[in-house]
Amino acid sequence: MVVALGISTQGGNAVFQTAIAEEAPDRAGWASGIGMSLGFTGAILAPPVFGATVDETGSFAVALVAVSVVLVSGVGLTHRLDRAGPRSSRPAR
Repeated sequence: MVVALGISTQGGNAVFQTAIAEEAPDRAGWASGIGMSLGFTGAILAPPVFGATVDETGSFAVALVAVSVVLVSGVGLTHRLDRAGPRSSRPAR
C-alpha cells in the first residue's frame, strides 16, 4: 500500500513538472521553479486556512464549499486559458 501511495502521489508531480518544462523548453528551470513555488505555496497555506475556517464557522461544510469554489474556479480559468491559446508567436508543435 505504501508503494501504491508513493507512486500515485509523486507520479503526478513528475507529470506536472514535465508538462511545465515542455511548455518553456528554453526556460525550463525558471518555469519549473515558478510552477513549484505556486503549487507548494498553496499546499502550505491551504490547511491552516481550512482549519481556521472550520474553527470560525464550527462547520466543515463552509470550508468544503470554499475549497469547491476554488477548485471550480481553477478548472474554469484553465479551460478559458486553454481556449485562448498561447500568447507567444512561436509555431504550435
